[in-house]
Amino acid sequence: MGLKLLHTSLPKLGLIVQGQLESAEKEVFLDAHGWQLLDYSAKLSYKPTELTKSFVVDIEDRKVSSSFTDNEDTLNLNLAHTEINQDEFIGWLDQECRQSDVIQSAMIGFLAKIINNLFQNSKLTLTTLISNKYPLANAIQALIQTYRKQASTQYCIRKAAASWS
Repeated sequence: MGLKLLHTSLPKLGLIVQGQLESAEKEVFLDAHGWQLLDYSAKLSYKPTELTKSFVVDIEDRKVSSSFTDNEDTLNLNLAHTEINQDEFIGWLDQECRQSDVIQSAMIGFLAKIINNLFQNSKLTLTTLISNKYPLANAIQALIQTYRKQASTQYCIRKAAASWS
């Protein structure tokens, strides 16, 4: 006689937000109560790390040899021209950093401010940012998560203060 497992699904709590049924996630509560990404600073302390090692491959007398080179012997590709422009890069970041509780126009505006701040304050080039796009996207997502937590805390404090009044 075998053990019979029953799989039942639990009902989810939902909310009607702007005429749409949404799952009751914390992001929906924040969005419904005024969480605005553009209200927060678009300053990101981001510094790309260059962890690559350059090497030379030489074919001589049907033998392949390789050796590491010094940094003086390598090209600085951060000064190279790129076919991708700033708007296209921001579009890529928008897709990579998309958040369910941030409208696209706010996200694009926030990303543009971050990129402009990095250009002005860190003296980084577009080529440098593109070559480090995944760590940059991760840093931006972490910054947004920090701001979301701040907004959630502020919302809870406002709610508690309103209930004590």
